Amino acid sequence: MVKREKIVVRFTTKDVVRRLFSFFSPLLCRGCGRKGEILCSCCKNYIVSGLRPKKIQEADRGTFKKAEYIGFRDEILGELVEEYKYGSVAEIGPEIAEIVYRIYVSRLSPEKEYIFAPMPTSKSHIRERGFDHMDEILTELARLSRRGGGNIKKERILERAKNTVQVGANEETRRRQAKEAVKVCRSFLEGGRLKKQIREKTIVVVDDVWTTGASLTEAGKMIKKAGAREVFALAITKNRQGLSPVIYSGEVETISRQCQKQNQQSRKKELQSQDQSKRKG
Repeated sequence: MVKREKIVVRFTTKDVVRRLFSFFSPLLCRGCGRKGEILCSCCKNYIVSGLRPKKIQEADRGTFKKAEYIGFRDEILGELVEEYKYGSVAEIGPEIAEIVYRIYVSRLSPEKEYIFAPMPTSKSHIRERGFDHMDEILTELARLSRRGGGNIKKERILERAKNTVQVGANEETRRRQAKEAVKVCRSFLEGGRLKKQIREKTIVVVDDVWTTGASLTEAGKMIKKAGAREVFALAITKNRQGLSPVIYSGEVETISRQCQKQNQQSRKKELQSQDQSKRKG
C-alpha cells in the first residue's frame, strides 16, 4: 500500500476573502467574458481546435522517449495556467484538465498503460495557494480517463527533496537546484528499483511549464535510473524562446469576438423561434 504524505493547508484572511468574493460574484468566462462559467464551451472548443501536442526540440532524448508541450505560455492556455497557479482560482483546474485530456490524452496509444506523475509542488506553495495545482489537474485528468474508459492513472511517484524556488532564477541556477529538488518516493521502490507494476508502464512526467526543462529532465533521469521502461515528458505550456512570458491579449480578443458573434447568432435564432411559436399560437 502506497503511503501518502499529509499536508496541512492553512487559510489566511486573504484566502477567505477571495473565496467569499468568488462565491458571491458571478463567474466570467476568461475568453469572452460571458457570465456563468470560468471557460464557456465556445472558448474551450476554440482553444482545443487550435492546439496540438508539439515536440520539445531541446529535450534530452536519452531520458525521454517523447517530450511534448501543448501551448505557449503567452497564449490563452498559458493565461489560464498562470491565473490558476498564482491567482489560486481553483475552478480553473478542471478546465485545464479537460483541455489536456482532449488535446493530449486522446492521442495516446490505447494499447499501452500510462502513469501520469505530477512534478511535486513545494509545501510552502501548497499552503500559500490552498491546493497542489499539478496534483489537482492530474486527479481530474485521471477521472476523465476513467469515465471515458481510458488507460491512465495518476501516481505521486516524485516528492520534494528540498524546497527550492526556481521563479526568477537563471538557467545555471535552475539546473543546479533541479538536481537536488526532487526524488523518487521510497514507497514506489523495491530493492532500489521501481516496483514491477510501475516500471512496466509508460510514465508521463507532467509539469505546468517548460522554461529551461531542468526540473522535468532531472525528474525523468531519476525515474529512468530507477528502472522505468519508458518515460515521456509533458509540459502544459512552454516559454517562447527569446520572448518574456507576457500574455498576448490579441488572442483573447479574437476568442471574445468569435464567441460574442456565436452567442448573438444563437440568441437571434432563439428569438425567431419564439416569434414563430407566437404566430402559430
